[in-house]
Amino acid sequence: MVDTTPRSSTTATVPTTTTTATVPAVDAAMALTTGLAALDDGYRFETTVTVGDSTIAQVAGLVLGDNAQLEITSGDATLTYVVTPSERWVRVENGEWELLTDEDPPARPLDELRDPTSVELVEASGATVVVDARYPASRFGGGDGEVTMRMTITDGSLAQAGYQLDGEPPAAVLTTFQPASPDAVIESPTG
Repeated sequence: MVDTTPRSSTTATVPTTTTTATVPAVDAAMALTTGLAALDDGYRFETTVTVGDSTIAQVAGLVLGDNAQLEITSGDATLTYVVTPSERWVRVENGEWELLTDEDPPARPLDELRDPTSVELVEASGATVVVDARYPASRFGGGDGEVTMRMTITDGSLAQAGYQLDGEPPAAVLTTFQPASPDAVIESPTG
């Protein structure tokens, strides 16, 4: 026999909860400071300088503390520099090393980037932060005005920096960075 007794129907209401995750704001100046500090123990870099559509110079180097080794290629010429706190050496192509005696020691390259006039967040996504930092143009060999340098910080370390100069033709400088390996060494030409 089939039960034909009417039954009451009920509807269950399940409460809903909305959770909003708060994403912390990125401090652009702190991201830049952290990105630069990550390279304090040493870094490798590659720079490309272009004017219009032409590459006019490429620089590859290693910086360890106050020591640096740079290879600069422009046109068909390549110069290699070795810089220590007490000496600066240059070699053209595979020629002999020459001690430079009339030049002031260069500043640590990234020190020029540590004191911008302003820093603005462009983008933050995952482990990558992009900032625009402004500097006096004179700091980079320019005249009056400012240079805006776009910098990419990845995993807390400066990975790329570049700027453009308006003009006819326009010029651009782009540098990529990576931390130096723990076994990296710069040797003086004198041994």
